[in-house]
Amino acid sequence: MAQISALFDAFKAHRISHVYRAANRAADFVASFSCLDNTEWRRGMSLPLDFCAILNEDRTFCT
Repeated sequence: MAQISALFDAFKAHRISHVYRAANRAADFVASFSCLDNTEWRRGMSLPLDFCAILNEDRTFCT
């Protein structure tokens, strides 16, 4: 927690707010995926189709 606090202090301004899981599906997908599978995502790697669909829905505000 101290390291997280120090990281936030490095920014001139920041705001922390709660977002329900249903409204942040992309982050929930990544967190769940990383807990279930030992995969490391790297630049240039193909993304799972489910994740691409979630990103597209978020982009078009369909969540």
